[in-house]
Amino acid sequence: MMTEEHIKEAISLRYIELIAAFNGYKTGSSYPDYGTDLEIKEIDFGLKTNIKGIWKQEGS
Repeated sequence: MMTEEHIKEAISLRYIELIAAFNGYKTGSSYPDYGTDLEIKEIDFGLKTNIKGIWKQEGS
């Protein structure tokens, strides 16, 4: 059974993950967290053309 504090933490982490994803970031978390609740990484996106002139989206 989750305590009220655990529920509040889970809701707040999901909210931050949602905001980060909406703005083009990846998130990662681990359980137990040992002091780091959430890791946020920037994603690089770009469009590049290949030999045939077809545009492809690339990202990490």
